[in-house]
Amino acid sequence: MTQTVMAYDVLFDESTNEAIREAIPTVLVPLIERSTHLGDGATVAAIAVVMYWFSAERRRTRIFVLAVGLGALGLSTMLKGVIGRERPDPNVLAFAPEAYGGFSFPSAHALGSAAIFTMLVLTLSVGERWQRALVAAGLVGTVMLSRVVVGVHYLGDVIVGATIGVAFVLVAFRGYPHVSPERAFAAAFGLGLLGLVLGAREHSILVAGSSLGAGVTWYAVRDQDARPTGAAILALGVLTLPALFVIRAVEYVVGFGAAVGYNMVTVALGYAVVTAGVVLVPFTAERLNDRAPVVWLQSRLPFRGRQFDPTELEVPGSDIRTDD
Repeated sequence: MTQTVMAYDVLFDESTNEAIREAIPTVLVPLIERSTHLGDGATVAAIAVVMYWFSAERRRTRIFVLAVGLGALGLSTMLKGVIGRERPDPNVLAFAPEAYGGFSFPSAHALGSAAIFTMLVLTLSVGERWQRALVAAGLVGTVMLSRVVVGVHYLGDVIVGATIGVAFVLVAFRGYPHVSPERAFAAAFGLGLLGLVLGAREHSILVAGSSLGAGVTWYAVRDQDARPTGAAILALGVLTLPALFVIRAVEYVVGFGAAVGYNMVTVALGYAVVTAGVVLVPFTAERLNDRAPVVWLQSRLPFRGRQFDPTELEVPGSDIRTDD
């Protein structure tokens, strides 16, 4: 019992944050603090979206990455809302930021980055799997360290968050390729709704709306073959992504409480529409292939073919490489 208490004190005490930060050379602290953005929701979403957009025969696999990313965000939001652990106290931890929003346990940055980078280990075939795992572990470890050094999470928050993120992917990906992306989106949608029911408002609306829009849209276009050029995707994509930030801003304006139920539905539908647009980008962009500006841009991109997709799909648990 005493050992358990001691371990708890180490994992969830501001003095551990101080000890870790003091052990890092002062010149490296700003760099580690900035590396926390590797685990930002925007970064994780951008990785998943770009992988999906710039895929060809493997688009089904890449949208599965997006579904798992949304599910991971829904899971972390739900757990945060239910557990409700406060972040490190700025009155105790001098470098902890004042009025930093949200709850502490588990770390969404650690959970989300662990989930998305584990997906890359499983679905890409650049190098050997152990090499991809080593790189992923380094990136996730950097995010975990940054959250402790910044002072917004306890050590226990990031350890548990990363563990849940890896476990979530292994469970979600276990049935692939027999589990369809739309079922994965349905599961993410369920996590978003469950988070709302349990009182976790912050990102649950985003997860529920985005999963609904992406899942329904993918079901509608899943059998279509789209061959847009990279330039066509870039031209259309830059018009789509800013809309996500607009919806996010609106969400903060209208609030998250039950008293604004109508607005919550409106914001969720906004996320659904925008995410549907994200899913449709490769299929719509194909129509721009022969437009003069797109042809001009394509000739100046570092990849000159119709797609930038240098990797083949490696099915987890198998030595067989396959196309979707």
